[in-house]
Amino acid sequence: MKNKITSRLWFRLVLYFLFLSLATLALTQLVYNYYLDNHISRYVQEQEEAVNRQIMNSFVSYYDSNMTWSGIHMAASHISMSTNTNLALYSPAGDLIFDSSAFRGGQHMMGPRRFLQEQPPEEEYHYAFVLEADGEAVGELFVTHLERETGVMKEQDLLFRQALGGSLRWTTLLAALFALILSIFISRLLSQPLVTMTKVVKEVEKGALDRRLPPYHIGELQELSQSFNSLTEHLQKLEALRKRSAADLSHELRTPLTTLRSYLEAFDDGVLVPDKETLKTLHEEVMYLSQVVTDLEELFQAESQDKALHQHRAGEYEVININDFLREKVAFFQPQFQGKNLQLALLLPDQGINICIKPLALGKIMGNLLSNAFKYTPAGGKVTVSLDPCPEGKKKGVNPLGENPLRVSTAPAEEEILIIIEDSGIGIKEEDLPFIFERFFRADPSRGRSSGGSGIGLALVKELVHSCGGEIRVKSKEGEGTTFYLYLPRLD
Repeated sequence: MKNKITSRLWFRLVLYFLFLSLATLALTQLVYNYYLDNHISRYVQEQEEAVNRQIMNSFVSYYDSNMTWSGIHMAASHISMSTNTNLALYSPAGDLIFDSSAFRGGQHMMGPRRFLQEQPPEEEYHYAFVLEADGEAVGELFVTHLERETGVMKEQDLLFRQALGGSLRWTTLLAALFALILSIFISRLLSQPLVTMTKVVKEVEKGALDRRLPPYHIGELQELSQSFNSLTEHLQKLEALRKRSAADLSHELRTPLTTLRSYLEAFDDGVLVPDKETLKTLHEEVMYLSQVVTDLEELFQAESQDKALHQHRAGEYEVININDFLREKVAFFQPQFQGKNLQLALLLPDQGINICIKPLALGKIMGNLLSNAFKYTPAGGKVTVSLDPCPEGKKKGVNPLGENPLRVSTAPAEEEILIIIEDSGIGIKEEDLPFIFERFFRADPSRGRSSGGSGIGLALVKELVHSCGGEIRVKSKEGEGTTFYLYLPRLD
């Protein structure tokens, strides 16, 4: 239980906030104490210097008035007591004239000494001054401030500092308490959405794809919530598509198998005689089953991560003239289009363009796209295949396909060519566009195999384009036709 709590995000955030707050407050107190000590030290030193000037002026005034140090003891004692200092006065010859420590019960230096040649011990005196009258040295005065014995400050200074220190300690304690409460609130505020997200993710993991995250006021969490909801919505649609695809595949296989079984049972029972027309029908059903299996095999192998398998199925890379390739492909489909009264046009640039690609893969890509255009374009319509050797729109970052084009892969625009297959057919619904490259998807589930195909072709196109290092986009509007944009790498 303890490990579970300490591993929680909110608990760690509380510790981080609390540590940061205490560290900040400790640093603040250190800085405060440092500057307070410096300020008080300067203040006390200035006070001492002012007292020193007052003492020196008093002694010099006394000497100026009497022209001798005789009788200085009473005046010096009064000065010493009023300024709370120990004073020692020596003559220029080094003889001791007055020592206030004698009046305070202390000891003092006895005997003469050389004038200003020997300094008294530092622990005994704080200051030494030469007293002058009419520009002539008349004595040497040593001053000791007794407040230093109690820590440089007077009693009121000590009380003032203690009051400030106490207030700072209480401030630190209250600030730490406030930081703790605030950190708990903020950590809960940040961690609770993550707890909710974790719960929803686990439910989605178990299959509840209809679960959604609520909106949040925090920008990053709101963005994450929207992305997650979009993902689950897309997964929900893909799951529905998967179920429908499984049903479609079952139907695609069951229908011809049922037909074959019915005919074979009729042959066995003697109800039907296997004539030429009947055998042709059976052959068509077998060929359709074979085509579905072949499409599935090609799709699975195209999606495989095995590069050798890719190369085997899609062929080797070759340098081809894309102009000639498109002419041959359009010429191959031309009779089929003419039979349905469809116009198939080809627009090519004057100069020939060479590209390095897998011809077998490109042939299957173009074959599927032209077959789809043929199926979904009514008689009297038009299909146009055009080649753009320099797709300027993509170079400039312009998206020619609207706000939500389907993109499979990316490549530098300056190294690409663009093949456009545009038809005037029935078009695709906007809500179906994100799924047209999914396997077994049909925009209209009611369509039969004669009009709707097996739903594998565009999924195979997507994988083959990806294997060639290209990119495919689609733009369509229901009732106005569909346009496929095929970007392929150029030959350097």
